[in-house]
Amino acid sequence: MFNTNCVSARMIDLIVGGILLAMGIFFILSAVTVLPIVGLFIAVPLFLIAPFFLFAPADKTCHIT
Repeated sequence: MFNTNCVSARMIDLIVGGILLAMGIFFILSAVTVLPIVGLFIAVPLFLIAPFFLFAPADKTCHIT
């Protein structure tokens, strides 16, 4: 059977990654226009963390054996 927890875990990873990516874009835009140093210090870590959530592998318990 297909575990519904696997779908919800993947959706949570995608949502968190998307939110972090959107926040990174927001802070990059604010760094260009309003807060140059502070915006970059916040945006760079967000851009580095977002791919870990967006491309996270599925949990090993979700694989069909």
